[in-house]
Amino acid sequence: MSEAETKGVEARVGYEFKSGVYTALTINEMRTENKDTGKSLEFTPERTISANIDIPLSKNFKVGALATYIGEQEYSDVVMKKVNNKPSKVKVDKSTNAYTLVDLTASYNFGTKNQYKINAGVNNLFDEKVDNRLGANVGTYTFVGASMDF
Repeated sequence: MSEAETKGVEARVGYEFKSGVYTALTINEMRTENKDTGKSLEFTPERTISANIDIPLSKNFKVGALATYIGEQEYSDVVMKKVNNKPSKVKVDKSTNAYTLVDLTASYNFGTKNQYKINAGVNNLFDEKVDNRLGANVGTYTFVGASMDF
């Protein structure tokens, strides 16, 4: 590919309530074109939407959730087909399925200046299957971490 064009817009709106609850919604619309073929660029979703919420349960403890929708993504693949009664490699256009991932998090801050943080979470809570063409998909996984501000 010698030339491509990408056009898009991203919008984000967020709001923090008096209770400290924070919500946000982000929408990304993108159109791409491979100028050589006139087709969309491979593995570039036209639409991505994410919504998150963070809820403080106390001064030091909060929980959150994030849902991310990734739209269909187009790509080319080479398959074997019969051409003139002979097996031949043929390039075909395909697309992945759209998918939505849901993640949950929790964190606890402590110390004289809340400089220490322990966090944990579950990513891909519902074990959403992602097309293998998009890379590794480990399914649902959990994590625990710690950090310190200085």
